[in-house]
Amino acid sequence: MKDTPPFEPVPTRARRDGWTPDRQSAFIAALAESGRVAVAARALGMTRETAYRLRARPGAEGFVAAWDAAVARHSRGPTPLDSLWHRAVHGLIRRFQAPDGSTVTHVRPDNAALLRVMRRVDAAHRTSERHTVRKTRFEQTS
Repeated sequence: MKDTPPFEPVPTRARRDGWTPDRQSAFIAALAESGRVAVAARALGMTRETAYRLRARPGAEGFVAAWDAAVARHSRGPTPLDSLWHRAVHGLIRRFQAPDGSTVTHVRPDNAALLRVMRRVDAAHRTSERHTVRKTRFEQTS
């Protein structure tokens, strides 16, 4: 299994079949392995829906950060976030051999990677704002 980031478990009521701190850690580890919430939850006998409910609970900040880190570490395709970030900051590095036999290194900015990173950060920020707005509305009605 991949290394799981340390986090503060979400405070829950003690239930044998609930999201215990050990089960939360196992979920983050399974999520880092699979990259899919439903697969990670099923591996623990839990459901995707209860995982998302746990994520939305008050006091879940550490769990959310570990969740996001686990998903970011899992490579779903050819451009995981770490690779995109590296390309956005350092550019595309291409090495080729010149006709005289020397190796030439060409570095070109990768604006497309930068835009993809910005879209992901923006989407994460909007999601965070939605959760804050929902929480505030819930607290006002209580």
